Amino acid sequence: MGETCLFFGKTSMYKFCKDCTALKYVPRLYTENVTTFVYAFYGCTALQEIDGLITTAATTLGECFHNCSSLVRINSALNVSGLTSQMDSTFTGCANLEVLEFTGTLRVDTWLTGAPKLTVASLQSIIDSLADLTGTGVSKKITFGARNKAKLSAAQLALVTDKGWVLG
Repeated sequence: MGETCLFFGKTSMYKFCKDCTALKYVPRLYTENVTTFVYAFYGCTALQEIDGLITTAATTLGECFHNCSSLVRINSALNVSGLTSQMDSTFTGCANLEVLEFTGTLRVDTWLTGAPKLTVASLQSIIDSLADLTGTGVSKKITFGARNKAKLSAAQLALVTDKGWVLG
């Protein structure tokens, strides 16, 4: 821990650590210029913790954490403001992910069914990041999955629909 990895000037982490099955920990990565994280950690089945990623420039997190079955926590908030592509399989197979925080404003369809152990605080962070779509004519969908949805109160679920989002 305490190590850093710099990505100055790089704009892609495409397949950065794809299928690195021995990888258990990722130090803080300074990825402020990275726009695509597609498959960055796909299939890293032993990965348990990511100290942090800077996702302020990210337009896609497509399949970034897909099948990271041992991943428990991402220690820094993922800024989702710049995302232009949906997060449908970003967290697929993240069966042990508990700690995940979003910051910024989420405007893309999002599926979290593949991460059924998210804490209520993590889920609230995601709810807080949802763009207010009321009156815009735009329809977006967020799918928490049955296990995550069961952790949320009626008031928390109402926050989602009050912002104009469709619950999946």
